[in-house]
Amino acid sequence: MIAYLLGELTEGESILIEEEYLANEEALGELMVIEAELYDAYARDALSPERRRRFEDKFLATTEQRSRLEFSRALLRQPRPKQLRATKPAAWVIAVFSVFVVAAVVTWNNWPAPQNPLPATQEATVAPTRVVVPFAIAGNVTRSASEEHVLVVPTNAEAVQVTMELEGDTLPPFHARLSTPEGTEIWKNDSARPIEFPDNRHVRMEIPASVLPNGHVILTLSAANAKGDFEEIQAYSFRVKLGLERK
Repeated sequence: MIAYLLGELTEGESILIEEEYLANEEALGELMVIEAELYDAYARDALSPERRRRFEDKFLATTEQRSRLEFSRALLRQPRPKQLRATKPAAWVIAVFSVFVVAAVVTWNNWPAPQNPLPATQEATVAPTRVVVPFAIAGNVTRSASEEHVLVVPTNAEAVQVTMELEGDTLPPFHARLSTPEGTEIWKNDSARPIEFPDNRHVRMEIPASVLPNGHVILTLSAANAKGDFEEIQAYSFRVKLGLERK
């Protein structure tokens, strides 16, 4: 699939791949994941020179694609905990550590047992990890089907984190509204889901995956004018493609 995305396959091999992922939702989702991993590999400089050139030709041609690359680079810039360099301990360190271990063992053996020990079968409850799908979008309402953005939402996703590119200099506060092309409202943000303003060119918000329908939707962004009234500044259209049907 990597070779297909980078245009390294023959025409016949590409047709076989396309027939598989166009007819299989799971294969399409896997292809989207591999595409995202290609962006991460490029950001880490982990591709060969030839594949870097192919990637730049195919995946850095539009503003949206370059925004996806910036998203991968932003993840790489997140601070990581520093690792201590392993060194050979001195003899006095070993001696002190040995005394500490002996003291700890003696203290443990003499420590009083808890009054109400937990049953041996009781297990700690671990909170499940939230599955949030990142989605970057730029430009106003798309009228060409070939340029339409597609949002693939896996079955286990809880939310979609949408990053929207602003076309002008606009300041918060913002309101967002998701609707069908006919104008029926599907979702709008509230105080419990504030819209973030990470820089002067983008806004970011979370939309619950449970409200997203299969098909075309329009995400409208409004900002406060000089009088404090909210008016529409941009509208983004895309198509939602859900995973397997929710039970």
